[in-house]
Amino acid sequence: MNKKIKAPIYDTTESLTQYLRKVENFELQLKKEKYDFLLEFINKWLKLDDNIKLQSLCSFRNIYENKLLSDITHNNNILKMYSSKIKCILNIDIHDIDIENIKDKYIIYFIRKALTTINYKLKCKTIDNKKIYSIIIMKYL
Repeated sequence: MNKKIKAPIYDTTESLTQYLRKVENFELQLKKEKYDFLLEFINKWLKLDDNIKLQSLCSFRNIYENKLLSDITHNNNILKMYSSKIKCILNIDIHDIDIENIKDKYIIYFIRKALTTINYKLKCKTIDNKKIYSIIIMKYL
């Protein structure tokens, strides 16, 4: 995440196909950087240590909303701590938001928005009037 990924520049000696392969690789690198950042962010948010942290975004399965929102101060602190990285890596600006006074569910809104940048989705289902969240890969039609 610390190294800057450079966009490919067309070299007139290469074919269009070679250049398009470079562009595709560039896009994959960008997506990987965002993916890795979101995985790190979510592990910190969930207070998971190295022994039990999520290994992939899709490992985030069937987590009750009341657990996700049980520590609003922690949620706000995580957003505050990561706000500059969020802006830099995901291009989502949360500096305009008064983090001290945001709504309880803002972090869920943020995770939804952030996941869409890499074609993932925070899915919600309700069972016995309790919301349960999982992260899934968005399907293309």
